[in-house]
Amino acid sequence: MGLPTWVRVTTGALEVSGGVELPARRSRPTIAIISESLTLTTMLGALSTHSKNRDPPTEAVPAMVLLLLTALVTRRQLKLTENTANGHHTEESHPRFHRE
Repeated sequence: MGLPTWVRVTTGALEVSGGVELPARRSRPTIAIISESLTLTTMLGALSTHSKNRDPPTEAVPAMVLLLLTALVTRRQLKLTENTANGHHTEESHPRFHRE
């Protein structure tokens, strides 16, 4: 499927922005969750495109790996955010352990 150049450029920008937000995970969890959700959506789109193009499965491996890793990170971030909101502190979310 011949996609326009702007689609590839936009997809690349979304993938890079997903990686750039990693340092914001502790200080701005809401931004991190939004960015991680955007990365998840981008990877689902990538897998859908690979499927529609009938690409060999090996070409979709990077998108699958990034999708799974982002899902795990998002799940963990949501858990930490929920625990902090409820007053429960884990080592990662407790202010005493917060490294700057």
